[in-house]
Amino acid sequence: MTNLDYRSLALAALFEALAEVQDVAEGRSGDNDIEHLLAPLFAIDADTVAAVFAPPARYLKGVKTAGSAIAGERNALRLLNTAFAVMELATLLKREDRIAGQLSQRLNALANAPRDAALLLALDDVYQETIGRLGKRIQVTGDPAALRQPQVAARIRALLLAAVRFAWLWRQLGGRRWQLIVGRRKALATMDELKRKLA
Repeated sequence: MTNLDYRSLALAALFEALAEVQDVAEGRSGDNDIEHLLAPLFAIDADTVAAVFAPPARYLKGVKTAGSAIAGERNALRLLNTAFAVMELATLLKREDRIAGQLSQRLNALANAPRDAALLLALDDVYQETIGRLGKRIQVTGDPAALRQPQVAARIRALLLAAVRFAWLWRQLGGRRWQLIVGRRKALATMDELKRKLA
């Protein structure tokens, strides 16, 4: 896969994480496998981008979701707006060396932790103590009863942390917000090509 493929894959993973946030917030999800979305959090020092996304076929759902959002489909517009907000968070994080360093240390400390509910609670705490201090909040709406549950809130923040990671990677690989606005047709064609490669 090319650098452009991996850039598109990072964007797809971002959209998949945010789609999962939306489902969890609305009480439609809670048991979905999100290991492939959380694993890149612990691959900060990976030697290659390929190692972060192994195996890339696991992100096919995200590729389809990203394609819908970039195409401007009505049911995916909220995801696009949330993605822009997360991209802004990633930019803020890049400017805050101290917080970025704390985030890296906290994630490295959790790298070998069991992948269970306790990890989600730990990632929830990491999010609040790092990303939560950047001064910008991601608005999550959904079922009030679901959002009041601690395990739901923890899952959402863990996924938002993953989304920030993917936005950071996307930017590192040359991703820019304007590419999804004035360059939307090209971005969509690239996502369609990636979908064919992963199918």
